[in-house]
Amino acid sequence: MKGKCGAGIGIWALATAALTPALSACRSDTSAATADAGTDASFDAGTDQQSDVGLDAIIDVPSGGCQIHADCPSGQLCGASGSCVDVSDLCPGGCEAGMTCSGGGGCVAVGGCKIDADCASSFVCDVASSTCVPGGGCGASEFTIDVVQPNVMLVVDRSGSMGDADVPGTNMTRWQVTVQTIDTVTTAYANKIRFGLVLFSACEPGGCSPGTIVLPIPSTPAQINQTAASTELCNSNDPETSIGSTLQALVGEPSLQDPGRANAILLLTDGQDNCGGGGAEAAQQLIQQTVPVKTFVVGFSGDVNADELTSIAQAAGTAPYYQADDAASLQTAFDTIAAHVASCTYQLQSTPPQEQLYVFFNNDPAGIASDPANGYTYDPATNTLTFHGSACDALQAGTVTDIDVVFGCPKPTPR
Repeated sequence: MKGKCGAGIGIWALATAALTPALSACRSDTSAATADAGTDASFDAGTDQQSDVGLDAIIDVPSGGCQIHADCPSGQLCGASGSCVDVSDLCPGGCEAGMTCSGGGGCVAVGGCKIDADCASSFVCDVASSTCVPGGGCGASEFTIDVVQPNVMLVVDRSGSMGDADVPGTNMTRWQVTVQTIDTVTTAYANKIRFGLVLFSACEPGGCSPGTIVLPIPSTPAQINQTAASTELCNSNDPETSIGSTLQALVGEPSLQDPGRANAILLLTDGQDNCGGGGAEAAQQLIQQTVPVKTFVVGFSGDVNADELTSIAQAAGTAPYYQADDAASLQTAFDTIAAHVASCTYQLQSTPPQEQLYVFFNNDPAGIASDPANGYTYDPATNTLTFHGSACDALQAGTVTDIDVVFGCPKPTPR
């Protein structure tokens, strides 16, 4: 019932029964049945795929009954009927090492289950996998969740020097290696990042023209890779490394002013600005906009001006810049930047009630704090949940296989 690492992240959301007539599953009637048995769903971390999330209801237990084994005296377990049963009756032969007695009768692996009572409070048994998973709550609800993909504009140097066939370990030009890297990263992050493409300079008469958007955000990997592969380098014999003016032209660019998404630029150059500079000033203006745009900087070859690229990255708040001297280090730079900007923001398609949210990674009952530094924040205006600091790092590193989002329940633990 849970998403697998690299395959998906399962998200559960729970609401109180008191919120709407539909959420009235909490009751003391022993004949009450669970409402809308939870159908787990998963989605790729950082994709726009949606997942329907079903929820279960809690049934109050009458006096003398039980919900979990802790409700029973020593020597007894909570049975499938909701009554305490002697362990000797449930598992008359005992259980071997690594196994434990189930309230459903017979032995299960330690930590496994046959019935809900085998699980800790606020967890239920996924019978198909014999594992305890978050589920239930004080009511039932279903809604969809979107991962918010960031916008990334690839800003790529196409000056004549990119045609130099001096990339160590290859017989390829700088441009060919760049095209190969763009192909790899845009394909790998096709469902996680929305890409566009700028090539500089525009190669107009006289040189030093700022770059132009050749493919807007969002463009498909196929469109970007076809365009990059068919691009002619600018061998005008005029100065064409117009870094500063190209970044300046992107200040206020509408496709990078989406308040509902993170917005960034990935700048790649193999040289130094020979058109008046101004890259650091433009990067500072980009980051200081009402909708800030970060600029990540990659220098490809030993011909770059390290001081210049460092100043751009510092102004953008992304220092240090990434130096790549061969195909492998260029790929690493692109992958690192893509992973860094991959979204830590999730949009809830149903608005939660005005109650405390509880968030958990990998079923860890310790939970994730409501903390703008190393936890999560909820924005009611956009109905989004954003993770920060160490919480975002864990998501981007792929160590989180499951996210549980709970609201309206008195315990900070998903059921």
